Amino acid sequence: MKVITNKGQKKVTSNDLYWFVDSNSSARTKHYTVLGDMNLSRNLVSTKNYDPDNSYIIDGDIRIQNNRVSFKISDLIDLIYPKGDSYRLFTKAIMGAHVNDTGFTGAGVFQDKLYFASINSTVSNTASGAKLFVYDGTSFSTYTKEAMGLPSANHDSSRQFCVYNNRLYFEMQNSSTNTDKTATCLIAFDGTNFQVYTKSVIGLNANDTRIMPLGIYQDKLFLATSNSTAATDLTAAKIIVFDGTSFVLIPKSDLGCVNADTSFNGLAEFNGKAYMGTYNTTAATDINGAKLLVYDGTTWSTILKSQINCVNGHTWFPSFLSTGSYLCISAYSTNTSLYDYQGTKILVYDGTKWREITRGSAASPVYIWSLAYFGGALCAGGQKSSASNTVACYTQIDCRPFQASLGSTMPNYKWFIRYNSSESIHFMKVFNGSLYVFTYSAWVSSNMYNLGPKVICKGTAV
Repeated sequence: MKVITNKGQKKVTSNDLYWFVDSNSSARTKHYTVLGDMNLSRNLVSTKNYDPDNSYIIDGDIRIQNNRVSFKISDLIDLIYPKGDSYRLFTKAIMGAHVNDTGFTGAGVFQDKLYFASINSTVSNTASGAKLFVYDGTSFSTYTKEAMGLPSANHDSSRQFCVYNNRLYFEMQNSSTNTDKTATCLIAFDGTNFQVYTKSVIGLNANDTRIMPLGIYQDKLFLATSNSTAATDLTAAKIIVFDGTSFVLIPKSDLGCVNADTSFNGLAEFNGKAYMGTYNTTAATDINGAKLLVYDGTTWSTILKSQINCVNGHTWFPSFLSTGSYLCISAYSTNTSLYDYQGTKILVYDGTKWREITRGSAASPVYIWSLAYFGGALCAGGQKSSASNTVACYTQIDCRPFQASLGSTMPNYKWFIRYNSSESIHFMKVFNGSLYVFTYSAWVSSNMYNLGPKVICKGTAV
């Protein structure tokens, strides 16, 4: 194992990684294993006994001396991890990111490599702007916007990836109302060459500010736009279906949507049908509010919030996941102080009955941006908010048998956070037998080391 600090990596001689209990816990005197002296001449403000019952990683300098572990609480604590798990942190410095990269989000596995993007609002198509990262399991490489064929414009992120017909599709987001390459574009990559689809090429209008790949259904790529126009025709938000050659635009009027449905998200295939969701801030649980869309290849239908125990505050459904046996959907709620069915939750559908997993306590995520199925468990990543700060939050729900968690709450003993941070977990992806967690908008977003945004690899011993 290695301990990763803001000074680099240090080899640890023990097979077990034991760190400290948190700063509010009482000191313990249980047996411990000394890993070695890591003092780098910092002024230490607190000490704790070494505790073998907790596995923690610290960002910063640590000293083990006279049977005690010493650390600086104020700015050296980075991530607290569940006991018994192994993690690896990929900082911006390790990945070759730029100081302007304020987060990492969206990911796809293509040709045995992990692709993801940085969030970066710099108006540049060079390395100082947003870019595409490639990880082959050993090393990182990048493609700039210039390499993709984009000009020096404000393409600031790419949050969703899909693999279709042996090409990787992703969006380079830009809020411009232009319809050329200076605005939002859909990018296709075959492993060698990039192809750029502009809004004008697809047949979109100026107010379509997103072109989001949603997923694959019946051998076609489904995409969606974001558009605030209060209409249900093709001047407003729409679904796009691509067969590899041509784009078919589907207006909201054909989907059972209303003016206030201004964007879409999803897609997950379950029991032969495609499930998606709408974004709608209207305080309603009928057709006028946010809703689920269901497509069977011929007909579109809707599932209203009132049918799935959702309330006015549930305004969209950020993440969809099909495990084969269950359809899991995260429900975003404006009721951030509520831990029951009215707050953020995970909807679970077995093909017959809708159930839910609620927050249960303040320890679980206020928002859930991403769902993943890893190691026989449902994993949820998002952020935990308070009035003054937010912290990255992760919860893992046992799915063996999955029914044990249905109707219950998210466990608060399998999560990690980052203190004093505005960091959130924006996306998760399984690659080469490990779960990769992408963080965004960190407390010190320009930091190139552990205090900044990063990629966390869960499940690979290092």
